[in-house]
Amino acid sequence: SATQLADGRWLVVGGVDQNNAPQATCAVYDPVADTFTPVASMGTPRMGHTANLLPNGKVLVTGGLQALTVVPTQLSAVRDAVASTELYDPLTDSWTPGPNLRTPRAAHTSLVRPDGKILLLGGISWDNVIIVGWLPAVRATTDLYDPATNTIAAGPSMGSGRSMVDPIELGNGRWLLAGGISSLSLTNLGTPTASAEIYDANTNSWTSVGAMATARGNHKSFALGGGRYLLAGGANGTILSPQALASTEIFSTATNTFAPGPQLNSARAGAAMFPTPQGQVHLIGGASAGGSVTNSTEWYYF
Repeated sequence: SATQLADGRWLVVGGVDQNNAPQATCAVYDPVADTFTPVASMGTPRMGHTANLLPNGKVLVTGGLQALTVVPTQLSAVRDAVASTELYDPLTDSWTPGPNLRTPRAAHTSLVRPDGKILLLGGISWDNVIIVGWLPAVRATTDLYDPATNTIAAGPSMGSGRSMVDPIELGNGRWLLAGGISSLSLTNLGTPTASAEIYDANTNSWTSVGAMATARGNHKSFALGGGRYLLAGGANGTILSPQALASTEIFSTATNTFAPGPQLNSARAGAAMFPTPQGQVHLIGGASAGGSVTNSTEWYYF
């Protein structure tokens, strides 16, 4: 994760190394000096976590995978999801434990509400089961973090479990959550949904809207203007065998429905996205058709 601090620098937290092992190390990037400086490490290695700047200048980091166990199956890594949180203080360059999430979460989403509270939603998780030990799950539940009291309480549940989903801020304390991985079990290896819903922070509630034409997760989204939003690429298939998509869909707040958008030049899942100062959107890399990773890029012009 990369989180902009109050002084304009960026805190880069965790991730994986060249051996695909989650890391606890962190660094601060200074855009003025164009330098990275190592800072204090977290107490827990993390990838697939969230990181949000708080009003007091600290950074809240939640959940993630503390390891990527691949035996006896590739789904064993789900058991590595953690419920712990940590707080980074840039003034003292130190980490302190935060309140635990109510459930382990990785590849979840965080929304900073207008009142400063942070809604932590969905994610890949696991449940203790007496006979087999544990089972994988995708959460529909949410947790609400209050920075004033440094506590976590239950938030409203979504209509569908969601992980690896790109939230779309609609304004006025509302966000669209469309698609994402919605089901995961020993026989269902993580498939996405086409369903969509809107979270309203003013009423602290979810409302279902029209579904997409194609189930997708790990996509990118951006505003087109006039209450219209483009959702680009992503993948269907499963977590272990994703099928990258070149299709896009456009959501309209006027009708709460989706319509086909322009095709990407290349299928892209998990691409990077950069909105330029001139107004274009640059899509970079990602998984392409056939499962390979592409180094190609493309532009969206308004």
